[in-house]
Amino acid sequence: ITIPEAENFIQANTGKANAYFGIIYLRLGELYEQDGDVASAKEIYSSIEELFAGEPELIARAKEHLARLP
Repeated sequence: ITIPEAENFIQANTGKANAYFGIIYLRLGELYEQDGDVASAKEIYSSIEELFAGEPELIARAKEHLARLP
């Protein structure tokens, strides 16, 4: 998946029930990170705990990513 594909998925599914939304959102952070856009990656990772409060595994993965970023 590419950054534009992930961004389009997020835009198209915001406010809708979708089993893949959280994981794609996290993946978007990973893609930003790989692309060198650390600020955007941090923004994604930081928002996951609030947006996906019922998904502890997703939150843990986001926190792991945050911990290793400068």
